[in-house]
Amino acid sequence: MLPSCSSHYPELEYPEGRGNTEKTFVTPISVFLNKQDMFSLMATRGSGSFEKGNISKKCTNGLFYLFAFRSAANADLTQTLATDTANNNCLVDGTIPCYGKAARLEQDSTGTLYFVKDNDLTTKVTLYYSQKNDTVPYHFFGYYIDDFTPKTDCYHRNADEIHYDLTVDGTQDVLGGYAPELTTDLLKTQYKNIMLTTAESSKILSIGGYSTYAAQYGVNPVLNLKHLLTKLKFEMVAADSSADEIILRDIYIVGKNSGKMVIAARDPDKTGLTYYNTIDTMALHEPSPDGKNTGPLVSQGKGYSVKWDNSYAGKKLEDINGIRVGESIMPIPAESYEMHVTSNLVDKATGKTHLMKSTYTLTPPPNAINYDSATGKYQFRAGYEYTIKLGVFGQASIRISSTMDIWKSGDSIVLDPEQHL
Repeated sequence: MLPSCSSHYPELEYPEGRGNTEKTFVTPISVFLNKQDMFSLMATRGSGSFEKGNISKKCTNGLFYLFAFRSAANADLTQTLATDTANNNCLVDGTIPCYGKAARLEQDSTGTLYFVKDNDLTTKVTLYYSQKNDTVPYHFFGYYIDDFTPKTDCYHRNADEIHYDLTVDGTQDVLGGYAPELTTDLLKTQYKNIMLTTAESSKILSIGGYSTYAAQYGVNPVLNLKHLLTKLKFEMVAADSSADEIILRDIYIVGKNSGKMVIAARDPDKTGLTYYNTIDTMALHEPSPDGKNTGPLVSQGKGYSVKWDNSYAGKKLEDINGIRVGESIMPIPAESYEMHVTSNLVDKATGKTHLMKSTYTLTPPPNAINYDSATGKYQFRAGYEYTIKLGVFGQASIRISSTMDIWKSGDSIVLDPEQHL
């Protein structure tokens, strides 16, 4: 249960332009991030995923955007705070074109979000529910787009929905979601510490969404944000005694890199990412040096090598502890990816170095997790992390093993173990 407190402030006026200036009790808009999601978010921008970063780094670098619109089949998502001062349709919106309202995480590990000015993204501001429409229900939406910068040509807003034409380069973590519908079960679980009478609970539920009335009793929206991309991590392991003859120089994949990202909709279940068929190359980078900027390409470094240990004898590749190569690549989910590996083979007899290039096809394991009932095929899933292990056999070959892990858990898989350079 996330703390979700709300209070009334007498004799405070709504800020100019918020539409309601009566001097009366006002109710601040409080929004929270599901703590389970908070600790799986990235703390870097354009530099890959950062699940285990400290909360301070997450709060410093994590910038979220929020919308809130009336919960109704005829809600009009073209309305903004400027055009809808009574909040009949729009409650939370950004003032900068192409964005929702900017917000950041408090550094108290509770998942509390606070709104910031859109022009500087740091100064705290308070938004308020409308007192004139205290029983209007609203849907709350949130999203995180890392360092993707939307322009007017990729931002689309109509009465039904708001969406981006999203393009990624493999270094960004992208999330989206909304606060779940208020139900009897949700009140009993997520808000179980709030003492509500039967009449109060009934009225909150009868309104049909988050509202001024619900907030006055501490029932505030808690956003469930989900990773919308697939995450690929890479490890290198020694598979025989000649493994040190190989120096891995570069890894990149070819796969889908764009899609339609719905960030708000009349029907919240229609938010999320659907994929376009554009293909691009996404290179593996090193981790960010400062938590803000994209790290250098793996190919710019000295390369990676591993040495054989007799304790590896008889083990499967997936059971050998490898060394991490680079950060990660996060592409659009797809049925397969083409992986390219560049390495150097050092001929110890002559001292010469030979450049080697190889291509592998990565496919997901044929299990229930990866089965897409809409297409009848298997695909890499959004929110799943796949660790690709490259077993180095020196001049013999490089073989690949892969496992699925948190973000969400899955089964082990082996990808074309007989492919070699």
